Amino acid sequence: MPDSARQTQEALIQDLIRARRVAISIIIPFVCLLTVGSIHLTNDDLSHHAYNIQIYTFHTIALLSTWIAIRHYQASEVPYMAMLTVGASFIITKFITLALYATFDGFSLGITDSLIWIYALLIFALINIKSGFYWRYSISLMSILTIMGMFYIYSNIGVPSFNSTLVSLLQLLSIGWIVLIGSKSYMIGKELHISHIAKMATLEGVAHTDILTNLPNRRYLEHYLQEFVGRPSSKILSLMFIDLDSFKLVNDTLGHSKGDDLLKQMASLLVKLSGKSAVVGRLNGDEFVILLPETTGEVAEELGHTILKHLQKDGLELGKEYQHFRLTLSIGISVYPQDGHTPEELLRHADSAMFSIKKNGKQNVRRYNLEDDAETEYRQELAHELAGAIERQEISLVFQPLYNLSTGKMVKAEVLMRWQHPTLGWISPATFIPVAEQAGLINTLGHWALQQSCIYAKQWPSIALCVNVSVLQLLQTNFSQQITELLHEHQLPASQIELELTETTVMEDNPNTVEALRSIRATGISLTIDDFGIGYSNLARLRTLPVETVKIDQSFTQSLAGTELDQRYAAQMIHSVVQISNIAELHITAEGIETLEQLRAVRALGCHTG
Repeated sequence: MPDSARQTQEALIQDLIRARRVAISIIIPFVCLLTVGSIHLTNDDLSHHAYNIQIYTFHTIALLSTWIAIRHYQASEVPYMAMLTVGASFIITKFITLALYATFDGFSLGITDSLIWIYALLIFALINIKSGFYWRYSISLMSILTIMGMFYIYSNIGVPSFNSTLVSLLQLLSIGWIVLIGSKSYMIGKELHISHIAKMATLEGVAHTDILTNLPNRRYLEHYLQEFVGRPSSKILSLMFIDLDSFKLVNDTLGHSKGDDLLKQMASLLVKLSGKSAVVGRLNGDEFVILLPETTGEVAEELGHTILKHLQKDGLELGKEYQHFRLTLSIGISVYPQDGHTPEELLRHADSAMFSIKKNGKQNVRRYNLEDDAETEYRQELAHELAGAIERQEISLVFQPLYNLSTGKMVKAEVLMRWQHPTLGWISPATFIPVAEQAGLINTLGHWALQQSCIYAKQWPSIALCVNVSVLQLLQTNFSQQITELLHEHQLPASQIELELTETTVMEDNPNTVEALRSIRATGISLTIDDFGIGYSNLARLRTLPVETVKIDQSFTQSLAGTELDQRYAAQMIHSVVQISNIAELHITAEGIETLEQLRAVRALGCHTG
């Protein structure tokens, strides 16, 4: 049960307990005083003297003892049981005493002034009923009193002076049953009310709680912000929008259970570092929000840097399988009222600041500014439009030919994706591919590109098509199976399709990546390292990877036509790659050949295609 539901239920129960304590603290002493008063008033009545003093004295002592016990042992059920038993014993004892010793008039008077106390006792005993046993016990005692009363009535039917006593006795018995059943009905109704409120509180807690991390969810965060900005007394609030970089890669590589473990540990870390006044919530996926009421943006930035440092040092207790992932955070901050006056504005602006960090290397903290907002809106529009771009036939493929540098024959073609939007115009892959990765659309786009490439490859049997693949595609558990099925569907040999991956993706020391590459290579598909030279440039690692081709980045090709220093640097770099690749029996492709001078240079350096 969520904390809010539990607190609501406990509060209602405590209200009942307080009411019971007050009632018993007042009523029992009052009953004792009335009893003592009865002893005093009847002390000179010889017809009552023989039994009233002893019975009333016993009754008073028993009630006082029970009252003391209840006051000192409020959590125990024994005093309530004792109180109920004392009351019943008093009435039954007096019945027997009156029947044995009293005259008819004395009996009538005695039974009339005594029966009334049992009902008060029954009411307060019922307040503590927690099981069917108490209810059955109370019913049994009331039934005994009713039987004895009915027997007394039956025995005196026809006695002229008995009529008024008969009416009183019937009224008392009727009132007793009404009070008994009414009290029970009240308790049942109260329990149903408590149960209903608890269920409503539980539902409310579920509606406002993220099930995985047990943090407040988006609905709660928006509700909290709405209340905060609506209060006249609210002065300032900082909102931190936190994104766990590369989480999708972890999720796709290690599986959802490991991804969930990472999210839960991240949630615990944020709660631990944020302080008691902060509200830490999970917005969705790998996005968290920290609300800092009455906190300036400067303090929020300090907290952001503290979180980053703690994460890198010893923030998460993760297994060895995570060590190949560089876990970083991008943290955007917006401040009320400077950066927004509504929950939507504050969230959007903090998201804008966060996205700016992602574009500039990640692992940083940034305060919102106006430039971020326009870019975020454009990115969100792209993600929305991209979701239906394939169905609207806005995505197309173009082909960059690759030639054998020795023979001049076209042997390959690089497949490039293009997006022509009816209102946004031509959109560069460098712009929409990162958006597709962020929005979870890259696998759909990538599969479509592979499928279309297979269709074209069928028409060009002498040419191999080189298709770019995202790391998110590569690390899908069934990616190699997808390729095999496409080749079989289009009846293509594996030699007609090559997959290109960026140097950053391939060169990371990640066993999951290497395993995925080997799985793909087992299908017969050739693998190419794209844009080599601008990332890790780990030449020694080339021989350990299941790749066949290295594509030297076009920046080196272009430098061959630059200054003397640029030419020497580029030539030496290309020469080194060619030498290592020859040892590893790798194929070398030079990208971006645009002039005859560049063509002669890369050919002389030993490149095979370009």
